Amino acid sequence: MAQHPHNQTSQWTGILTYLIAGFILFETITGLFIAFLPFSLANQVMVLIHTGIGLLFLIPFAWYQFKHWFEYKNRPLSDVVITGYISMLAVLVAILSGSILTFQALFSTG
Repeated sequence: MAQHPHNQTSQWTGILTYLIAGFILFETITGLFIAFLPFSLANQVMVLIHTGIGLLFLIPFAWYQFKHWFEYKNRPLSDVVITGYISMLAVLVAILSGSILTFQALFSTG
């Protein structure tokens, strides 16, 4: 069987992987702060930064996720693959809800 040009370890050390991991960590932390801290000026600024970074990383994240899914989609189900699908679904739900909130904030008249 021919060896894939990229081994498994090299996939976890690429710059895009680090950027996406940092993006998810940042969005998770700021999202939790927004949800659980009292609404203040600092929290309002955090909402803007959270939204801006989210929009900035939307396309790189989608590219990374598609690339990753495309590579793993034909593998047999295992704990690693199932965890990946659940994680992907959780992040996609967060992106969808954040996109809806951003759309409402930008285009709401009430």
